[in-house]
Amino acid sequence: MKARKRPVEVEAIQWTGDNWTLLTQFSSNLCKNGESVVVRTRKGFMRADLRDWIIKEPTGELYSVKPDVFEKDFET
Repeated sequence: MKARKRPVEVEAIQWTGDNWTLLTQFSSNLCKNGESVVVRTRKGFMRADLRDWIIKEPTGELYSVKPDVFEKDFET
């Protein structure tokens, strides 16, 4: 059997190093750690480096995605 994952619309913001204010408006589950951002998820903590995308699922769940993966898996 083959199956296709249903398309889901998510919110996303890219960490540019100078948009911390926008990130804090996007979610309060983020913490700045030098040039990285720590993303609190229900499974623990993830690090988002410069240029990584922070994704917010419709459920509110957050996670980070590397730019090449974002470009491959998401359309804007």
